[in-house]
Amino acid sequence: MILIPDNEKREFKYGILPNNLKYTIIYDKSADTSNVVMSVNTGTLYEPLEYMGLAHFLEHMLFMGSSKYKDEDYYFKKLKEFGGSSNAYTDDIYTVYYFDILSVNLNEMIDIFSRFFIDPLFNINSVSREINAVNSEHLKNLNNDNWVLRQIINNISKKDSIINRFGTGSHKTFGTNIEKLRNAMISFYNKYYCANNMCITIQSSRPINEIEKMIKKSFSDIKQKKIVHPIIPMSKFSSFNNEYHLITVDDVNIINYIWEMPEFKEFNDNKIIDIIRNGILFNCKNNIENYLIENNLANNIDIGYFDTGLFLLSIEVLPNKSKDVYYKINDIVKYYFNHLKYFNWNLVYDYNVKLYELNYNNQMKGSNSDLAMKICLNMHIFDEEHVYNGHKLVIKKDYVKLMKCLDYLKFDKVNIIYATQTKLGSNYKKDKYYEKYYCKLSKSFINNNNNNNNYNFNICINSDILNIKPKIIKNLDKYNIPKKMAPKFWYGGVSKFKEPIVLGEICIQSHKFFNSKRTLLTTVISIKIINYYMNLLFSNEINIGYNIKMTLNYRTSSISLIIDGYNDKYIDLFNRIVEKIVDINPSDTLIKSNISLLKQSLENVNKSSAWELSTHLLSTMINKYVYYYKDELKEIKNITIDMVKDRITKLINIRKLPITTTIYGCIDNKHLHNIITFNSNNKIDKISSMKMPNSITIKHPNKKEINICISYVFPIHTKKMNPLLSAKLVLLNAIMERPAFDVLRTKMQLGYLVRCKLTLDDISYIRLSVMSPLDYKKVEEAMETFINTSMKEIFETTTTSDFNNLKKSIYDILTEKHNSLTEMASSYLGEITIQEYMFDRNIRIANKIKHISLNDIVDLYHSIIKVKKVIKVV
Repeated sequence: MILIPDNEKREFKYGILPNNLKYTIIYDKSADTSNVVMSVNTGTLYEPLEYMGLAHFLEHMLFMGSSKYKDEDYYFKKLKEFGGSSNAYTDDIYTVYYFDILSVNLNEMIDIFSRFFIDPLFNINSVSREINAVNSEHLKNLNNDNWVLRQIINNISKKDSIINRFGTGSHKTFGTNIEKLRNAMISFYNKYYCANNMCITIQSSRPINEIEKMIKKSFSDIKQKKIVHPIIPMSKFSSFNNEYHLITVDDVNIINYIWEMPEFKEFNDNKIIDIIRNGILFNCKNNIENYLIENNLANNIDIGYFDTGLFLLSIEVLPNKSKDVYYKINDIVKYYFNHLKYFNWNLVYDYNVKLYELNYNNQMKGSNSDLAMKICLNMHIFDEEHVYNGHKLVIKKDYVKLMKCLDYLKFDKVNIIYATQTKLGSNYKKDKYYEKYYCKLSKSFINNNNNNNNYNFNICINSDILNIKPKIIKNLDKYNIPKKMAPKFWYGGVSKFKEPIVLGEICIQSHKFFNSKRTLLTTVISIKIINYYMNLLFSNEINIGYNIKMTLNYRTSSISLIIDGYNDKYIDLFNRIVEKIVDINPSDTLIKSNISLLKQSLENVNKSSAWELSTHLLSTMINKYVYYYKDELKEIKNITIDMVKDRITKLINIRKLPITTTIYGCIDNKHLHNIITFNSNNKIDKISSMKMPNSITIKHPNKKEINICISYVFPIHTKKMNPLLSAKLVLLNAIMERPAFDVLRTKMQLGYLVRCKLTLDDISYIRLSVMSPLDYKKVEEAMETFINTSMKEIFETTTTSDFNNLKKSIYDILTEKHNSLTEMASSYLGEITIQEYMFDRNIRIANKIKHISLNDIVDLYHSIIKVKKVIKVV
């Protein structure tokens, strides 16, 4: 029997087919959409070294048809017709395939999907195209420092280490012998794609016994085989205290500390890695991160763990620091990790055990797709009881093993990679996959003398916060649609999802925080500093999962103070935040550091991908208060510490600002009279109108960027909400979306990133974008062919039946019921922010669908392509 939390409404059934394929069925009667996830316990680490990237390549090829459904486009054609979407990913250990679809069409789609794992075609004619697709996927990551760093970590491991490999795949690793590659792929498939190495999860509103019949019918023919999984040894590096330098693409300065650890299987039940990570990052005054920030050394730290058994600490050093900063930070890290085991880890462990239980039994209902994914992976690791909660709870505390793991993290067992643009060494070599330079340093930045400093680090646990008692309040659903309880104060109540959560928002709506480049820059800096201090002021709440932060929305020219958390004593917390925030008084040093960090961030826009730069250009053209990054770079030189202090003072005195307050969730409105009131006389500003975009061509400022991006933008004025026009645009985008991918990416092989996306606003637009390593003229010509020729053929071949099926799917998607508190809130609260209060927006659009003919869509298409704008980053 699967163990589930106290507030879980969905039903679950676990089973194993005669061929040993494990499955879990999730029954959610309130969900209109079904989710299907298949995970295979094989990935990059299983590949033959002569074909690195083979697992990823196989992932691509499985979508290319089966003996039963031979058309390589059939799967995606049906998904589009049935209102669904699909994707897959490959990592070190697993390959995962998933799709969502309207539940009424689930049976047919499962049968098509199952053939991936029974009789895939592996058509030789598809091989070349998918080699190019995988290569394009790799090329989009060439200038991504995170991808490069991971590869360098692999490179510096022992030559025979299982992690010393490249996972994505490329032309270089696949070679030119297509037949040989195909045979290797089929051999890999036959070896690892077997029933006893697979798990499937299906979530649906269809009855459990019906879903179980589908699983048995469609997946029982998959063969089972004897599998030998690779062993991941503890030892991955030949020596320690080695220091390396990686020349980065972005102007950053990050110190990466890498330790060997046992592989992930050692920690599934005891959660030791999570406990250590939580302890180091525990939000309190005496942690290592706050020490580095307050001493003007670093901006933040992060901790990661790779399933292969690597523990990674990354410290982002502040800009404009000399090389001496490495000595200082290494001294601090050395002291901290050598003294790590002297903290009260028993208290830390017990605190986290209780915290996991609190959050588990009072959790927000995550998306069905995420739950299906997690359960599917958990089936490979945990027994039936724990497939739902295995990753959420400490199943078995193991304090002895925790202390042993802390010994692995001694400083004499670390290797270090400094990632920065400035050269630190000599004899650099080029990585053969990402073509970035790195070297082993001959000069060390580690002081070998004994560190006599006493840094007074600690993990300040306050267990009292765990005594809160969240509760499900009944009979609130009549308040699902928010109601104005007072001027500029909205309330909505929800009981049906059994989530004891309240989502609170104080929304500042004033153009004076956005109306010039200088104003906006000081606002951005101020919000980051305010968030830093709120993390300290409300560390107890944030440590247990409360979301307390300021956010900024460029489109609506608004700043929101978000206060999300459990409903027990929520009003007291809300009031305390409003009262305490006015005490924030930042140091000049912290302000100066944050000005430098924003300047660095703006400079790094030069190194962003062509896709990101294209998106930025479009945003500056259509939004009144989004400014071109080069103009902001000129302006940031004029930002002073006093300007930022003045802006912070204005923002923290929130009661004096033009605001709208919303409280939404599992909370009774009879308690709201205790909430702090605000001055309702301050007039909130209306949202600025969008501007029509223009065509523009720019050269990418990064000469090493090999990709170009071309975006065709089809804009149309929709000043006042027009449900009929919106419905037509939704249908048109649905007709264009999949063919754009099939023609431009799959058939024409222009590049990995191809997207067709609709934005509905007062100026609505469809954006068709391609990022490609090819010549921009060739890409532009191909896109013109698609717009003028392919779309004409699509309209001509779309039958009345096809169009009616599409209309039904779109109608069902638009009228899909909310499935969680956050889904419902995001639908309603945005309407309050944009001051339109159209809480049934999607229903209005859906109700127009039936009145639309295919000729209406063709006419709309011809009208908007006449006014198309082209944004080129070349």
